[in-house]
Amino acid sequence: MSMLRVCREWTDNFPYDFRDERMNKCLKDMTQLLVNIYPDLRRDVGVLMHNLFSKVCFMECISDHQRLSLKCLNNSDIRISYVFVLWTQVLPVFSLNC
Repeated sequence: MSMLRVCREWTDNFPYDFRDERMNKCLKDMTQLLVNIYPDLRRDVGVLMHNLFSKVCFMECISDHQRLSLKCLNNSDIRISYVFVLWTQVLPVFSLNC
């Protein structure tokens, strides 16, 4: 049970670690072992993995937008419209999902 707490704190405080597939595999292996030993933790592990997946997707989306915005810096017309759309339409939607 305390191992699940460690995994939860790790995923809550350092979700960036899990953008790497090797770390994902390590977490999946650990949580699968926990579920095999304590089947009643299956729901909690599912919630943990769902929350982590949402955070990682959000971070990757932000990274994609940052890369796109760097490309747009060379074109001032696109830059102004892109920044407006990003801050008024895209980011509020992601904030509601987190």
